[in-house]
Amino acid sequence: LCKSYVYNAERNMEQRHQNSSLLVRHIESQPQKMKYYRAKYRTAINQYLNTCFSVKNFDDFEKYLQKLISSGKNLNPHLSARNFLMIENLKLNRNFIRETVKENIREIKQFETELKKHEMQVPVESFHALYMNAAITFFHEEHYKEAIVYVNKILNQFDERRNKAVIAMAKMINMIAHYELKNYDLLLYLIKIYAADEKKQSREP
Repeated sequence: LCKSYVYNAERNMEQRHQNSSLLVRHIESQPQKMKYYRAKYRTAINQYLNTCFSVKNFDDFEKYLQKLISSGKNLNPHLSARNFLMIENLKLNRNFIRETVKENIREIKQFETELKKHEMQVPVESFHALYMNAAITFFHEEHYKEAIVYVNKILNQFDERRNKAVIAMAKMINMIAHYELKNYDLLLYLIKIYAADEKKQSREP
């Protein structure tokens, strides 16, 4: 049964990859209508590139990443923030897959100033993937203080009831990072706080 589920999931992802590729190429086949489809085109490219991670097919990943970057020029602040999030998450996830995580540090340092501008334009929930990718990058490279900065963004801004998996991972990174920094008193405090949070949530209907 498990093998069947895995097979079906892989087959469905292959199908999604093919369908998203067809959609991108269909839009590109109508250049005269492209100005009407700019938002759909960006979304289609993002979906296509994200399926590349699942099927591990990066043949034209860089080409379409550059197309996504180019298609995001001259957008209003809200759409520019959305496009920024798509692009930066794709770059960080690409480096995770390639096991070149150290490159993410340079990428994060480059976008941090721009990030502050975009944080004002869209709901905070839109940033949880980017914050988590940044936290994991710094944690992986043993830059624990920087990891804690992004972990705190998650813990201070997100509703735990709506983002349980994200919050749970953030708490785990937070505790281990403080342990590695030898902040033992703070670690004990965090363990008590997190345990109390868990107990409180277990009582809620």
